[in-house]
Amino acid sequence: MLFDLLFQGFTMASIITEYPKNYQNRIERVCDEKSGECRLNRKGTGKKNEVKEVSDGYARNYLLPKKLAVPADNTNMKELNEKNKSKELKAQKEYEAAVELGKKMEELNVVIYAKAGDGGRLFGSITSKDIAEQIKKQHNIEVDKRKITLDEPIRVLGSRFVDIKIHQKVTTRLRVDVKEKQ
Repeated sequence: MLFDLLFQGFTMASIITEYPKNYQNRIERVCDEKSGECRLNRKGTGKKNEVKEVSDGYARNYLLPKKLAVPADNTNMKELNEKNKSKELKAQKEYEAAVELGKKMEELNVVIYAKAGDGGRLFGSITSKDIAEQIKKQHNIEVDKRKITLDEPIRVLGSRFVDIKIHQKVTTRLRVDVKEKQ
């Protein structure tokens, strides 16, 4: 039955969740643009979970034996649609959680104590790592130091706002007060 579908020309659907072991070390993973839902991303072709048209021979001789694609029949398409819906729901929940965390973090204030010399100049500097540690200690919120945006490390006493990228679409500002350690 699959052979008949291939000869009649059909759409392929790639619904692989894991890469085959022999393809693990490759950087670019995809199937060809012709016809199929790809399991892997490949340069110049389709991406994972994308439906493409490919020639019958290409599908029969290369994509299907290597399990890089599967036929886009009703069951595979339903499965793909369900996966896409669940991904969208998960992404929406993550976004809503990030917005809520962002609102909460805007109200917070982080105080960092550091040794300072004359004129309020610090011995050393306050980096994004220090800020992330203090957020964890003071408010029990874990923030990746790479998500904290500092134009340059803080080198003077005082207060300033720091941008934190919580999600792709959500950025919040956090007030950081640097006070002299006594």
